[in-house]
Amino acid sequence: MAAHGLAPSSESLRSWTDTILRISEAGARSAALERKVRQLRATASRARRQADWFRVQRDIMGDDLGSAAREQYRGGGYGALGQLLLAPSPQVLLDGWTVQRHMGHVLDVKFKIAKREAARRARVAATALRGQRAAEHERDVEASRQEQDRARLTALLGQFATGFGDGAWSPFSGVLAGADETPGRTEIEAVRFALSQLGSPYVWGATGPSSYDCSGLTSRAWSASGVTIPRTSQMQWAGLPRVGGRLRPGDLVIYFPDATHVGMYVGQGMVIHAPRPGTVVRLTALHRMPVLGVVRPGPAQA
Repeated sequence: MAAHGLAPSSESLRSWTDTILRISEAGARSAALERKVRQLRATASRARRQADWFRVQRDIMGDDLGSAAREQYRGGGYGALGQLLLAPSPQVLLDGWTVQRHMGHVLDVKFKIAKREAARRARVAATALRGQRAAEHERDVEASRQEQDRARLTALLGQFATGFGDGAWSPFSGVLAGADETPGRTEIEAVRFALSQLGSPYVWGATGPSSYDCSGLTSRAWSASGVTIPRTSQMQWAGLPRVGGRLRPGDLVIYFPDATHVGMYVGQGMVIHAPRPGTVVRLTALHRMPVLGVVRPGPAQA
């Protein structure tokens, strides 16, 4: 443990604050990128189906045009037109050839239109697919950046635990990175204040600025973020909303059946607390002591 009265460097606290702020703000970015990917994926899928349909239409038109050309070459006409070729007069025959040429022209025009439209739809589908892949890449880069930030946060907490811990916590004994709820700026400020008091001596009834008891530390930390909470651990347990799901940095962990001790959750299974006389503010594992429950301060209690 660090020497009495020492605290983490301002640089390490600033690095912790910057990192967890990025993580906090990343949630909205990730959600927006995921929505963007879903939308572009749907657009690309729709464009691909349309391109497939127009390609089929082009192929059908091409087959019809080819069949018509073969029939004309063989002199068979277009279906019923073959009967016209057996007509008893030249006029009837001429009329048959006119219809034949007209139908050939119509098929040729339709084929060219279908060919152009199929090509255009294929370009639209290709553009949509490129947009989808670009959005997926952007999402994956953001996810990688967040993973790096979570690893950096774990490393910083490990540094704090090495200097100001009781040996009960390690990155492998706590909550996995990313399993906590994401804190907001109010919670981050409360935790940052608490971390800045690491190494301060325990004094019963003290609320700072240089010494604390357990609830004096938690109430002062939340006060530093602009939120007033009850003073003692029993009052905090009785007066603040209970947490039944995932923990969030800034939550207060109440210990022992009679709520006689409290610490502040800082993330990844780690708690900061002022243990008892003769010790200093330090870090420990969440379940180092018997947990009664968890409560969550917030702006509503201001």
